Amino acid sequence: MHRLWVAQIILLFALFFSISCLTDPNAPEQLKVEITSVEFSGDYIWQESGQDSGRSNEAVALAAPIDGVRGLLCRFTIRWTRFTDSDFASYKLYRSASPGIPENTGDRILLKTLYVDSVTSYDDTYQLDWDSTYYYRIQVEDVFGKSWWSNEVTITAPVPELTGSSVMPLPAPELSITANGWVGFDLTWTACHQEWFEGYSLFRSNSSNISENPEDAELVFQTGSMTDTVFTDLGLTPDLHYFYALRLDAKLGQHVWSNEVTGETHIPYPDQISLSFGFDESANYFEDRIVMDGDGNYIYFVVDHYLYVSPRTELVKLTSSFSWAGSATLDYPGIAGPFDIHPDGTKAFAAENYRNPSKVLVFETSGMTLEDEIEIGNNIQWIHVLSTGQYVYFLQSGRIDVYTTGDYSLVTRIYSSQIVEGSRLCSSSDGTRLFCSSPGAILIFDTSTHEIVSTIPVAYNFLDIRFSGDGSRLYGVGYSGDLMAIDLQSETVLWTSNPGSPIGGMCLLSPDDDYIYLTHTGWYNPLVFIVEASTGDLVDQVYMESGHRRGYGIESSPDGMHVYLISKNTSGRPGIHMLSR
Repeated sequence: MHRLWVAQIILLFALFFSISCLTDPNAPEQLKVEITSVEFSGDYIWQESGQDSGRSNEAVALAAPIDGVRGLLCRFTIRWTRFTDSDFASYKLYRSASPGIPENTGDRILLKTLYVDSVTSYDDTYQLDWDSTYYYRIQVEDVFGKSWWSNEVTITAPVPELTGSSVMPLPAPELSITANGWVGFDLTWTACHQEWFEGYSLFRSNSSNISENPEDAELVFQTGSMTDTVFTDLGLTPDLHYFYALRLDAKLGQHVWSNEVTGETHIPYPDQISLSFGFDESANYFEDRIVMDGDGNYIYFVVDHYLYVSPRTELVKLTSSFSWAGSATLDYPGIAGPFDIHPDGTKAFAAENYRNPSKVLVFETSGMTLEDEIEIGNNIQWIHVLSTGQYVYFLQSGRIDVYTTGDYSLVTRIYSSQIVEGSRLCSSSDGTRLFCSSPGAILIFDTSTHEIVSTIPVAYNFLDIRFSGDGSRLYGVGYSGDLMAIDLQSETVLWTSNPGSPIGGMCLLSPDDDYIYLTHTGWYNPLVFIVEASTGDLVDQVYMESGHRRGYGIESSPDGMHVYLISKNTSGRPGIHMLSR
């Protein structure tokens, strides 16, 4: 009996010891799932779509075909042991760029959740990079919500190398070039959508064959974005040829060149007389002004009391013209005096100063038919249509009459002793200010009230004044050929200049506000002076090939590529000229 009791005590102790060993908290937990391998299963050889490469176990890219070619992916294959419990729910495969996936919740990503216990491998192709290290773990869950982590494995993606004839068939981009102003170009090219795209590199040179000697060219633009396919190259040297070629850069050091394009820069202003149109010997009268319509399609001028309209690209007289010649009711028929064109090009206002009282003739320009007459009274010295087209101003000695351009009704009369016969008018591009030259001052009017809001002292009575396109400056030319630039914000003189003309004429500001064209009213060449608008420095002169002429009114095409002027020869016969580069 005593022995039986002792045996039972020993059996209970052994059982307790056995259970204690199984539940030792310090003992390692047995893995429910173990990742047995992770290996690189991609390939770096390129092959034509649908062709057999002849390589065993070659992994063809999963990307969609591009131009009949498939590129290859970086890919890892992960394998693990099967979860054998009957209460299996799922495998969750995690990846991270750093170790410690269970704790590293911010960096890890869930690649895939698998719900079939017999699936024990997975191919990872999601946003993998070459020469980068990755970590993997699997979390297995049962139907009761309990989960277990597998072991953690790591692998580094290789740096593939292209060997032999294994090159990527990159499509060569198509490069195009168009001029942007006088000294610039716009470059565009077709986009590359290959998955191994790395960047575009645009080269410029003054010599051809850039792709053969890229080290002699200048890298002017580089980007890593597939969609950056436009580059504007400005501020180049005038009067030179430039060559461009684009290199499409791909990963693994591969690249392909585009076609080569070329363009020529030019001196940034018209510098020679390209066309001239002389009137016959019967023409002995002209107005010293030439005007462009708002769209820049037509030029207007008055010769021999006719108002002419001509396409600015052709210096020819059109049949659609109007004249009072032949009317027996007029003492002296025809247009005689200043004129201006509405900004929208639909109406022309021309003075008839030989009448008493003087009148303004209003023409509808599409057919050059007389639409109306406005009786003014005194001789009209200048006509100006507001830049916004709302009002037309008729300047006379001592006053300016303001009329609407719709029904030609009188708005007001501005009286001032500072308004004289030689005064000139211009307006700001927004139509809020009217500028009037007078001896020793520029008068500035508010066009909403027609009151003088400021007076700027100047040294000259300007023959012509022009407003800069950006609204910051006013330029004027005096009788002696002196030019002046006025800053309108501070109302101070920026510079004065005399480019060499003994007698001043009319001035013109180029559309880009960079240059001033000054006509020469003396009998000697040059006909036009070209001046730097920012400094007043003379940069060029335009000469007549033969004969002598005095230059008067001058106007520019909207793109600045052509300048038009009216002149007269020693016999007083007028002519129209076009300047080009």
